[in-house]
Amino acid sequence: MIFKDINKLSPRYIPERLPHREKDIEELLMFFHPQLNTILPVQVIGPVGCGKTSVSISTGRKLVERSFKPLYINLKIANNKFFIYNSLLEQLSKGYSSRNLGPEEILAKFINIIRKRKIKAYIILDEIGYYVKSTRDSSIIYDLTRVNEISPHARGIVLGIVFIARDLGWYKVLDASERSSLGNIILNLEPYTKDQLIDILEYRVSEAFNPGSIDFDVIDYIADITVKEASSDVRYALDLLQYAGILAERRGDIRVTLDHVRHVLSRLNPYITSEDLYTLSEAERLALLALAYILRRKSVAYASFTEIFDEFKLVQEEYLGKTKYRIKAFENAIQTMQDKGIIVFMGVKRLGINAPTDRLIPFLERIIESLSNQF
Repeated sequence: MIFKDINKLSPRYIPERLPHREKDIEELLMFFHPQLNTILPVQVIGPVGCGKTSVSISTGRKLVERSFKPLYINLKIANNKFFIYNSLLEQLSKGYSSRNLGPEEILAKFINIIRKRKIKAYIILDEIGYYVKSTRDSSIIYDLTRVNEISPHARGIVLGIVFIARDLGWYKVLDASERSSLGNIILNLEPYTKDQLIDILEYRVSEAFNPGSIDFDVIDYIADITVKEASSDVRYALDLLQYAGILAERRGDIRVTLDHVRHVLSRLNPYITSEDLYTLSEAERLALLALAYILRRKSVAYASFTEIFDEFKLVQEEYLGKTKYRIKAFENAIQTMQDKGIIVFMGVKRLGINAPTDRLIPFLERIIESLSNQF
């Protein structure tokens, strides 16, 4: 068995530890002081897959120790205020019926409950930018941040509200009073670096996979691809890890290899099609085959320019019986395939392919042999 617990790779799973987000959690935690006695809105801003939701939820776990009650809503699922306020009410008081009530009445019920029970609510509104842009309704911001001014029952309540968004572009939908009520407390999360992604993946591998199931070069390769192709989206990296593991188990393999990852990549992002290969020049096909040979033989993610050129000369001898193409033709071939997205270029010592070599090599060999036989 490759997996120890595949659920540890689920999008819904928030691990106990968030590598490289500890300081962000502490900063967010700092805003919600134990002596807080008012309504405090905070914005958590950052690109997809940088840990905004995980940081906000992890902070909520710690705030339980300060007697806060965490409440979470994904606004991509919500399509109106009724859903949002009803969800808050149901999380606070399970089984509570709000039928035949309007959104404002439900919000009033919610406020009344937290006031009577002296609950300090910590509300996470995820994807607020998506919500206000898609519904063109931003009134929930004013409703929640100024509720103590609107409702006579709301005085003295403690409400921490985290608005999660990818950027500040959604401000354009807000009017002046809503922007003012949001305040200026913003926690900006930067995209993960490659080294940070490696640390995160190693931690998640230790939770989800049995020891010895994945080598470091697989983790390193996934981190590389994630930075280059998915703007450091950690969810993309974890999906690659999960699907590669599933593929390895399905094939009966005892460990996840680079080719498992390449196979998954070819399904998720079919960079190399049969049409791509047929439209390559002879020199380009031979150079691509040389690269694929090295990656398979050495079980590595990348090869150097020099290594590929040396292999390129051997491949020519095998298929053409001579060295037909020299260094200039080789350089042009590599550049063309890089421009087409067939080769991943991370520097002169790091060239790779986002396709499984076990499928690419025989296909290339057949094309080269069939075309050679025509002459």
